[in-house]
Amino acid sequence: MAERLLVEGAGTDSDIRQVAVMFVDFAASPQRRVRAHRSRSSTGSTGAFAVLVEILDRHGGIVNKFIGDGFLALFGAPFEVDDAAHHAVGAAREMLAAMERINSASHWPLRIGIGVHFGEVVRATSARPGRKEYTVIGDTVNFASRLEALNRISVRSS
Repeated sequence: MAERLLVEGAGTDSDIRQVAVMFVDFAASPQRRVRAHRSRSSTGSTGAFAVLVEILDRHGGIVNKFIGDGFLALFGAPFEVDDAAHHAVGAAREMLAAMERINSASHWPLRIGIGVHFGEVVRATSARPGRKEYTVIGDTVNFASRLEALNRISVRSS
């Protein structure tokens, strides 16, 4: 993806495109967060991150931003992908299965929350001196974020 962006460029123009947006976040109980902070060990989540990103790559998605304990992924941006929604849902399902496998071999299981939505986004590259940032905005992005947030509510109540 990086090589393709270097060759083709991302430009600084904005446009509207149909994109599948995915938010993924590691959900943990407050007790787990305290233990992780005390031990300063993030080996489990780091390894799981790598697995999830590899799955994302295989399904044609890209990580747009790492956000705290998770990330924002896109299917169909910055480059078009045929059947982006299908690829996003396939990646989400495979991520959930991978987490089950990872957790079956762990004494400290990790949960992930995933929110996926497909629709129009405004995509743009903002440029500042020494830095370019590709982003997507719109109701589709907001809705996918809210879907993922619903997973956090269910973790807290369980």
